[in-house]
Amino acid sequence: LCIFANWTLLNLAQGKPTVFFPSSWSKKNFMWLKEAQKKYNIETLTSGPAFVKAMNENIILSNIRDIHIGGALTPISFFEELFNKYKETQILHVYGSSEVEPVCVVDARLSVLKSRERQFFHTLYLGKPIEEILFDNKDSGMWVTGPHVCPFYLNNQRENELNKRKDELNRIWHFMGDRIEIDGNLDWWYSGRSQMQKE
Repeated sequence: LCIFANWTLLNLAQGKPTVFFPSSWSKKNFMWLKEAQKKYNIETLTSGPAFVKAMNENIILSNIRDIHIGGALTPISFFEELFNKYKETQILHVYGSSEVEPVCVVDARLSVLKSRERQFFHTLYLGKPIEEILFDNKDSGMWVTGPHVCPFYLNNQRENELNKRKDELNRIWHFMGDRIEIDGNLDWWYSGRSQMQKE
């Protein structure tokens, strides 16, 4: 089950079927999903927290084995509710952007634990970047490159100037627009949008 078109295309390229949920999160559609989960044997869910919250207010997907939640500023309480509803399900916290997904993937239970240790309200612990990603953490924000970083924007020179650069090896780098703290264990912590004052 997916609400992101890029993940649907990724599944298609790998020969995996996807139930793509429409942008209308109506009660009627959730009731359809309740029936469809058995018919299509839906075992994974990839979405943002808002969709899961809306879904959980209407139905529970009893066959779900894996949930992938994207979003850097997800409240700890949201994940804790999810843990209670899906006790045996692997729940992953995914950090990335439309232009490069994923960058970091971490067990949501670990993200909650580490974020709580620092007395955060949100799950700001991102784990380590996936091995395909190279990064350049500047004061102004994080830059990443890798095989799944999208190339230059089409017909948008301004955004290319702000968010893309090519290095001497012809690798295209993407500016994430986020500040990232890297701790002594080389773990990443989300520290806010780069256009905001650091304090």
